[in-house]
Amino acid sequence: MIKRKRFRGPQKSLPIDIIQNEILVKLPARSLLRCRCVSKLWCSIIDDPSFASSHFKKCQSNQEKNRLLVLEPPDIIESKQFCAIRNGEKFRKMSKIGLDVTWFEQYQAVSYVNGLICMKRYIKETQISNILLWNPSIRKALELPFSQFSNDAKIRHDIDCALGYDHINNDYKVVASVYIGDDPLHPLHIPRHVYIFTLSTFSWKSANTDRGPCLWIKGGPKVFVKGVIYWGGIYVLTKPSPKGRFSHFVSFDVINDVFKYIDLPDSEHVNIWEYERFPILLDQSIALLEIFESYSQIWVMEDSKGMEQSWTKRFNINLQLLERCIYFKMDGELLFTGEKGGVNSYNIRSHETKVLAKSYKLSPIFVSVYRESLTLLKGIPERASFTFPSHGTSQIE
Repeated sequence: MIKRKRFRGPQKSLPIDIIQNEILVKLPARSLLRCRCVSKLWCSIIDDPSFASSHFKKCQSNQEKNRLLVLEPPDIIESKQFCAIRNGEKFRKMSKIGLDVTWFEQYQAVSYVNGLICMKRYIKETQISNILLWNPSIRKALELPFSQFSNDAKIRHDIDCALGYDHINNDYKVVASVYIGDDPLHPLHIPRHVYIFTLSTFSWKSANTDRGPCLWIKGGPKVFVKGVIYWGGIYVLTKPSPKGRFSHFVSFDVINDVFKYIDLPDSEHVNIWEYERFPILLDQSIALLEIFESYSQIWVMEDSKGMEQSWTKRFNINLQLLERCIYFKMDGELLFTGEKGGVNSYNIRSHETKVLAKSYKLSPIFVSVYRESLTLLKGIPERASFTFPSHGTSQIE
């Protein structure tokens, strides 16, 4: 028998830059959680905020991973709600996360930024909403402190919120408008209070806002782009306006904590209702999507560099698809439900329509492009972080 010689020389480890830039940065987020247990060195690399940023940029640049995050409606009878990761080309389910729900509560996704979902947990019995930040990549969540919204937690109130990212300070902010004592299902109100939550300090502060020229649309679509969150505003005077009822965008600059009101272009139909004109993201620009009875059109807000905003009409869509629209991709592809179920796509530039899924019967309550992220891994109070209540995760591929 031939004896093999064992090498007894000094064991050399890989250089740190190779470990970080050639190995770890290419791994999925859940694998990185296990890699944190390999050594103190690996744990310190993965927990470093700069590594989290490099890892997220790597995920963004990987065009092959075209994935969608889909939050499905709750099944109250079986006490479950699913958040699925689906292929963006064929809408095929790749993995899913089961969220525990009860008869008295449900989860609503509000916005998705850099791998973080801003969610509301609505408790029907008390009609009180809590705000959560959840990272589905690492299954970690935060329940934001809530006491300052109301001196009495039993007072009926509703909260509208949105998430944004401050790229200057590498920080996340939530703007929350609080409505007290009114019908929580009514979409138009003046917020009683407005607060801003900063993740790095894990604290809220009161925001200074004026009433402005319009009411805020509570629960409508939110869009975050280039450091600014946009949502809709409603013209409330009885006198008709050339802009229609949907007259403004309300904006919040997450870097400077500044609110503004942006005039929308005149509407072709002055009696148009609020959800037929709403903000979308198109090619990294804020845009206005208008839905009429037989056609739709898209306006893009030009970069005015501090001057008054101007709008340019870019696209006319002759198909009445947008009533069933579930998501508008930044590249101009929209996903919509078919008349008999299923999910289709329509490209506003090529006018090409494709069938993505024939048998999908649910109507998603939230859809967004999915990107893996390590945010919420470290740097927040341990008592505030928890594993999202769920009944298991299944990996399809």
